[in-house]
Amino acid sequence: MTFPFDSSPWKDDKNWLVTVAILGPSDDPDNAECLDWIGRLFAFASVTNTRMLAVRGDPSWPTYELWFSFIDDNEKRRFINLVRDDGYADPDDPDDGLNPPGSLKDLPDLRPISFIFPKDQEAHIRAIAGATMVRMEASGISAPWDVVN
Repeated sequence: MTFPFDSSPWKDDKNWLVTVAILGPSDDPDNAECLDWIGRLFAFASVTNTRMLAVRGDPSWPTYELWFSFIDDNEKRRFINLVRDDGYADPDDPDDGLNPPGSLKDLPDLRPISFIFPKDQEAHIRAIAGATMVRMEASGISAPWDVVN
């Protein structure tokens, strides 16, 4: 698949965390819980100015690696705390949490979620992200650019 951009915007990023999302076949109704989680991660990334990208992990099964790049350690902490507070996954779990990548060799293959997930799943992820961001704003959690000094 050809993409209309090169990976240069993130090729020099060094502060990454990675987690894995395993989905069933595209039409599996049990995917909703995992897609909801991915949507919340997308919202958490958005409010912490974190880059969220993905790559297909296993071509024979819908497994996705979700990669998060942070502009600084403060936003990384905010992101991890949001994931922790969400309660769906433990970001500190060495097996299923958010871990540094073993290497950065996959950086050229990373893409925004719109290029990786099937369109119906992408729409689900974006809808959950939008609803999550509205809920977060209502509870006083804002993006760094929303704060007026």
